[in-house]
Amino acid sequence: MNQKVKPPTPKQTNQIKQLNFKVQEDFYWKLKNFASSKRLKMGEVLEKAFKFYEKREAIINELNTYRQTIPAIEKQMQSFQGNMNLKELELKVNNLNPSLFKKIGLTTTYLVLKETLAECLKLGKTNR
Repeated sequence: MNQKVKPPTPKQTNQIKQLNFKVQEDFYWKLKNFASSKRLKMGEVLEKAFKFYEKREAIINELNTYRQTIPAIEKQMQSFQGNMNLKELELKVNNLNPSLFKKIGLTTTYLVLKETLAECLKLGKTNR
């Protein structure tokens, strides 16, 4: 007497909403034919397309963040060119903006840079 209870469908739980809008005829037939060939409902095709669109927008936003942030980091790093002693290097590292590194996922790189410099400074003091 073990009956399996089926979970309710989205339609039964009112999770599906009606969309009423008009589209150009050629788009309608392309969508209908595509959905039919994939054995999907037209609404399912639109939902999947919208998910891909959202992912695309997120990727574009991330790329724009990189495009804006990397030149700012490069500009800060230009001051590291040339010879300098450890104290000068420490001042320059302390002037770096950690939020720029964090913005593009380089927090670990920034922290390693700071820790390496700290170790170099310790070694420099013990060698004196």
